[in-house]
Amino acid sequence: MPRPVPAPLRLRLALAAACLAAALPAGAALTWDTREQRFPLSAEQAEARTVFGFTNTGNRPIAITGVHAGCNCTTATATKSSYAPGERGEIVVDFRRGNREGEYRQGITVTTDDGASTTLQFVADIEALVRFDTRYVFWTATEERIPKRMHLTFAAGRRAALTGVRSSDPQFRVAFAPVAGTEGAFVLTVTPPATATNFSVLTIRYRLGEAEAESELSAVARTLPAPAAPAQPAAKPQP
Repeated sequence: MPRPVPAPLRLRLALAAACLAAALPAGAALTWDTREQRFPLSAEQAEARTVFGFTNTGNRPIAITGVHAGCNCTTATATKSSYAPGERGEIVVDFRRGNREGEYRQGITVTTDDGASTTLQFVADIEALVRFDTRYVFWTATEERIPKRMHLTFAAGRRAALTGVRSSDPQFRVAFAPVAGTEGAFVLTVTPPATATNFSVLTIRYRLGEAEAESELSAVARTLPAPAAPAQPAAKPQP
């Protein structure tokens, strides 16, 4: 049967443990509610805001020394710089969509005075303002040069009007018209040159709702050259 530890020795061991704990650096740590946020942006939203919450679960104050976003489309800031033990805080993220569409991911790096670095991430699901069935039409060298069509549809609920289409090469003729029985849907008809081999950038101008300013979209039309003939093998020298 093990001998009991004398009380004076137990006291000395407890004091030694307390001194050792005091000699170690006090802990500080940010515990995050989540490290990834996902949010939708409708076609009419130009920007969005999301928040990453955290708590200082350590036993000493902690300071945020840096918050860095990976794109100039994003601004990320802490609500304050220093947090006491048990105190909550937030990183506020403002995102500007620009001309982005679909799923967009962006990382944010947060550094603290304890040397730790945390990467947060947000995912924006951005509704496309305009959907094309194709933005590129072409004709091969052996294909008949007949008109081809592109269809585009504005997001639901957006009152849009096409105001003009310009071709960078006048040999490519383009016309547009609304699709009967639909709202916000249009068809572009592109007629290529009869024989020329070239490409054209189609600039599509449109206006939303009551806005006076026009915006632009682009598409491409191209006539392709005939494929190069295969190289002929070199003639063998005559004996």
